[in-house]
Amino acid sequence: MALEIKMGSSNKNIEPEFEPYRVNEYDITEPLTSNNSGFSKWGFCTRNNKTFFIKEFLSPKYPEPDAEISETRRKNQIEECTRWFNERQQVYNIIMHSTGGNIVEPVDFFRFENNYYLITNKIDANSMKFEELYRVSTEQRHMVLKVLANEFSKLAAGGIVHSDIKPSNLMLKTTVNGYFTVKIIDFDDSFREQAVPYWDELHGDLAYFSPEAVLYMDTEGEEGTITTKADVFSLGILFHQILCGEFPEVKCDTDFTYIGEAVLNGGKIIVSNQIPEQYRNIIEIMLCENAEDRISMQEVFEKLCEIDKHISYDRIASDMEEKSVKTEPVQNKTDQNNSLWRSASFD
Repeated sequence: MALEIKMGSSNKNIEPEFEPYRVNEYDITEPLTSNNSGFSKWGFCTRNNKTFFIKEFLSPKYPEPDAEISETRRKNQIEECTRWFNERQQVYNIIMHSTGGNIVEPVDFFRFENNYYLITNKIDANSMKFEELYRVSTEQRHMVLKVLANEFSKLAAGGIVHSDIKPSNLMLKTTVNGYFTVKIIDFDDSFREQAVPYWDELHGDLAYFSPEAVLYMDTEGEEGTITTKADVFSLGILFHQILCGEFPEVKCDTDFTYIGEAVLNGGKIIVSNQIPEQYRNIIEIMLCENAEDRISMQEVFEKLCEIDKHISYDRIASDMEEKSVKTEPVQNKTDQNNSLWRSASFD
């Protein structure tokens, strides 16, 4: 590709043409990007003619051999990197043994020179976007809910908190039978329950954060106990979106930006009556303010299986169709609720 040279410009301003390079056994033939990644660069690589997803972490950085730093600082940096690598390795190992087949699990995790890299299989997502999922059949949506509940129940059994549950971390796939399923990605911000990060190192989409996670950050770690029940709250919001295409309504006497924040300030979550009662009851328990009162993901999965046994899909679909005719969709009437929708990226 020819480089464009503008009149009066210096050659110093021309970006050099990308040269393919190798990281361990992986060939990178296109530049990595930092789009929508925050703390990493990502792209694709190949090994033995197979394409993989590759992520290069921007932090921590292992000190280069010729770095002009004191031995004390070098030692501290190496110790920091070692702690981080060991903790991430523990998390990834648990994830690899806690999947029902719909988690995009690590293939390789290593340091190359002064950077750390994560390799996973490449997943070809369905062209349909997440915000369109509520338009598919009830049976299809029910299947997606069950897949999510099953996978997150296994993660919870392993003591793993995903922490960054949001639509962009769920990839829709079409099965050989024409059903939709979902692949869960991006465990960069995940952690073990017994190793909750410092409050300023807790990352994720605040639109889906649980009340205890918001409290933990607001009090700089002095209050708020984060467990796998934090993911249950996030998934309650997500389930609501899957079933009716929008966030649950929140009634609160004080200004708020996020649902978890509103709940902390005494706000009440109202599950849309467009959602059939069987699902609505589940979501309401998932969105309890106190984590101890919330249902577990294993219990969510079991309740979804009960719907399989006792309620036909046709009956639920008929119920939803009737409600959609008689009931106006709940609109986000406040600026706060509008900001909730904007903060959830579907890119």
